[in-house]
Amino acid sequence: MARRSYSGRTVLVTGAGGGLGRAIALEFAAVGACVTAADHDVGGLETLRAAIEARGGRCLATPCDVTDANACERAVQATVARFGSIDVLVTTPASAIAAPLRRLRPT
Repeated sequence: MARRSYSGRTVLVTGAGGGLGRAIALEFAAVGACVTAADHDVGGLETLRAAIEARGGRCLATPCDVTDANACERAVQATVARFGSIDVLVTTPASAIAAPLRRLRPT
């Protein structure tokens, strides 16, 4: 099966500092996407950014705690400022909140 091209598209991946998020970010970069990698693991982000750029890709590494609405907003704003838009959002944070959706409120 042929891989789809994401050339000219922008992908924001949360949880990109390691694990599944890192793998997803690397795959999107490999098919041409500009990637914003967001995570609280700054070291993991920098390693990922360097790996993507070493392969000729474009990556913005931005620290982000997905439990902080302001941090998420900053990640979105930085992505749009750098790449012009967000075409795909992938959320792979390592934490989860167990509560009925109707009871969740922004922090």
